[in-house]
Amino acid sequence: MASQLLNVGLSLKASNINGLLTLDKKIDGILTYNDQDVTTDTITVAHGSATELITTSAGADIYVYLKNTDTVNKIKTQTSGNVNYGHINPGDFSFYCVKEGEGLKVQATTADIVLEYITFKKA
Repeated sequence: MASQLLNVGLSLKASNINGLLTLDKKIDGILTYNDQDVTTDTITVAHGSATELITTSAGADIYVYLKNTDTVNKIKTQTSGNVNYGHINPGDFSFYCVKEGEGLKVQATTADIVLEYITFKKA
């Protein structure tokens, strides 16, 4: 097992928000992950029931990148205990850390969709 570094950046920039303020923020971070525990895949996510992507027995925090490839339908994200994280709009992506023991389920809201994802186990 070798630890690797994942450089993560977020840039938020907008002017004249509600005529009041300007947003210009760049955040950079470095995350450490175990290079033996990386998963990349594309799956079809059903709309009739949730698909468990990360189990509660993962054994560590898991960084996850999710990309909704659909052009119409949303993906609902929730813990394995059915507590909602939120949703990913059509064509959008999400990147966050799933806490050890919570797991992650995904479910399409209206029709089956294709989801691209990568998981990185925190080192």
